[in-house]
Amino acid sequence: MKTLMPRLLALTILAATTPALAQDDAPAEEAFELVQAEQTGFTAEVRGTARYTADPLGEVRFEPDAYSGRLVVAEVFKDHGRVSPGEAILRLEAEDMAEQLEEAQRAADRAQQRLAWAQDELRMARVEHEINEEKRALSMADALEDFERWNAFEKDDSYLSTEMGMARFEARVADEQEELRQLEQLYEGARLASRTQDVVLERARRSLEQSLLQLEINRRAHRTAMETTLPRRERDIENRMRWLDVQNAHAVARAAVAMIRQEQEVESAERAAEQAAEHLAELQADAESLEIKAGHAGVMTALSVRAGDSVSARQVLAQLQSQDAGTMQMSINADDLRVVREGGTVAIRWRPFGEIETTGTVRTIAWVGQGSGDNTSYSVLLDVDEVASVIRPGMLADITVTREVPNAVTVPADAVARDADGSFVMVRDGEAFTRRAVVTGATNADRVQIIQGLDAGDTVRVPAE
Repeated sequence: MKTLMPRLLALTILAATTPALAQDDAPAEEAFELVQAEQTGFTAEVRGTARYTADPLGEVRFEPDAYSGRLVVAEVFKDHGRVSPGEAILRLEAEDMAEQLEEAQRAADRAQQRLAWAQDELRMARVEHEINEEKRALSMADALEDFERWNAFEKDDSYLSTEMGMARFEARVADEQEELRQLEQLYEGARLASRTQDVVLERARRSLEQSLLQLEINRRAHRTAMETTLPRRERDIENRMRWLDVQNAHAVARAAVAMIRQEQEVESAERAAEQAAEHLAELQADAESLEIKAGHAGVMTALSVRAGDSVSARQVLAQLQSQDAGTMQMSINADDLRVVREGGTVAIRWRPFGEIETTGTVRTIAWVGQGSGDNTSYSVLLDVDEVASVIRPGMLADITVTREVPNAVTVPADAVARDADGSFVMVRDGEAFTRRAVVTGATNADRVQIIQGLDAGDTVRVPAE
């Protein structure tokens, strides 16, 4: 902290013996010093008090991942004071932990079995899919071969064969008719017995009559073949190609959907198996963590349970606080915002131990102030950089925040007076002193920054010490 700067042109005068002072109605016999306003580097400061709060490190509790049964405190190892990382604090008993572990093991085994079945079914489905693909390919190849063969020659051969068959039968009937005519001519002048003639002719006539009947039948069959049977066969061959193409497309789509479903079943079984395994692992971890240990080095507040007490999962049993780091909170006026900056360094002097002085850092300054009359205060949160072993939460400390102001016009703090009209100084004006209103800035224990109203070199009066 800088000391009071040298006062220039200091003169001790008595108001009672100086006429100019009498004009100012100064109290009789009051002594003053005359000091010039200076422009130089200036260390501004803000002072206040704050109470120390240790940083929280965590809470002592049992936080199970899966266990949901009743918990009882079996043994307490430590109920307060400093603890080191991994130090045992207490041990809990979980009444039905064994039953939950057995059930979790059974569930994990069932999930693994289901996964194995799903994987086997997926493998078989893939093999069946390949076989069906091969069958569809062969069927399509056969249909295409039939279609090409029909169009290449079977179609024409079938129509030609039908026509030729009809022509052959018509020729046969014509031959029979000619044979009967020739027989009738032959027997007309022959000397065979009439009975023999009658048998031969009758047989020829019956044969012709049957052939004529068969001819009508064949003609109808021919017409049916040419108009219906062969066109239907042609249509069926063409439809078979078209239907097989559509059926194959549908079969491929259905097979793809079935494969996706089977793969999803495997994925679902895998997730179920993973979840069951995780649940089992979490229960096993819960069983191993029934002995509660400190997670950090610090100071533990008093444990709130004793052996035999029932506790619930995640119940806070005690708090862990840092033994060498914490925060403090102080309040500043609006004027102090000229000096206090976030990230700035502060000096901390601990009241119970005047010889202990440490440093801190301004973490935050409240954006919204709290008004009280004509004043507005702002909350400032400080981070304590170092804490001595004797410092405990709740202790008070004096806080000093400093800031260097270059080229500031300053006067001694006693030179500035205040009344209902504001701040002012008494400035020498020849042989007299004139009241001059000023706007003050940052301050420290000895001097005040003058932002407006004075220039460097102006002489002001200060009450003599």
